[in-house]
Amino acid sequence: LSFTQIAFSCGLSSTLFLTFLVAFTALGFAIGISPSIPTTVVSAIFACIVTILLPRCHWLSALAGLLVSAALVFAACAVCSSFYDFSYDGNAIPKLAVSALRGGWIPIEGSSSIWQEANEVFGEHCSIWTDHYPQGTWEIAANLYACTGSIETGKAYTLIAAFGAAMLLVAYLRTRRISVGKCIILALVATVNPITVAQFLTFYNDAFLMLELLVLLLGLTMLVDVQQTRLRPVAFTLIACAFLLCTETKFTGLAYAGVFSLSFYIYLLAKTLRRREGFTASFLLGVSAFFAILISSSVLVFGFSSYVMNFLEHGHPLYPLFGENAEDIMTSNSPASFADSSNPRKLLLSFFSQSGNILAASGAEPVLKLPF
Repeated sequence: LSFTQIAFSCGLSSTLFLTFLVAFTALGFAIGISPSIPTTVVSAIFACIVTILLPRCHWLSALAGLLVSAALVFAACAVCSSFYDFSYDGNAIPKLAVSALRGGWIPIEGSSSIWQEANEVFGEHCSIWTDHYPQGTWEIAANLYACTGSIETGKAYTLIAAFGAAMLLVAYLRTRRISVGKCIILALVATVNPITVAQFLTFYNDAFLMLELLVLLLGLTMLVDVQQTRLRPVAFTLIACAFLLCTETKFTGLAYAGVFSLSFYIYLLAKTLRRREGFTASFLLGVSAFFAILISSSVLVFGFSSYVMNFLEHGHPLYPLFGENAEDIMTSNSPASFADSSNPRKLLLSFFSQSGNILAASGAEPVLKLPF
């Protein structure tokens, strides 16, 4: 048994499980299938198969990693089902979307408001958000909800993503001959942070997005690591998983993932033009084709219910934040003085002011932190 191989298998299978849940659910919409137990089981099976075949590690280590991953997934579900999400945003939009998806709502067939009215579900109508926002985390949650019967289990996606990212980081750092203790500490610092701690018991998705961006950065780093070229198949897999999950989590996820990927692509291009060892024109061409397929499939296929439908119905893929009759969600959620401030000033104040939820209606203004 190899600790590094077990960690790789555990982290990879957890990340693949989340990815297949989103991918198979999105494809299921095309044939009228909503999140269900079979979708979850098939996703788990595919995650196991790819995990065993991809890293080329010993079957015993791969099996151990899968067992650890399964235990972590069950533990995450058990923990999350034991705590109720009292957050406003967690109850206002995500739970409604998760309930609708679990109840048979197919986003490409109609609005969630139709399902809400047909099933006499009380609460504010938030269809402008549930219909048009990326639905990745809601799809994961709806499948977990289908398996357990508890909607609170659905928010386990953040813990599962944290386990996966931490294991992958530990495994990669071990290939760089860093001690196990240091690897664990670095993984904990990267994944157990203020965002994750604040959100892992809620349906918020900022922590999940941050964790998948971490996986994306890890995959991109592995891709350009000439000392670990044997890991490139794993790198491509992690990049594909993380990019898709980022894209289907938030509109900003597409932007962040795009910027990170473009930065590494430029680095790869520069290395290739300088004819550095390990960076060939054929490899660059392969990476280019990979990203072309990845971006187009993430947006046009797996993101059809949001990006494509938004464009077809409202003329902009990022509706309702952009396009005709766009909703302004920033002015009311920002200090009143921000309305007349320049972007650089708002950026500096957001970084160097005391933390707080300062709404325009509150009349409060940002207060600089020490030493200012």
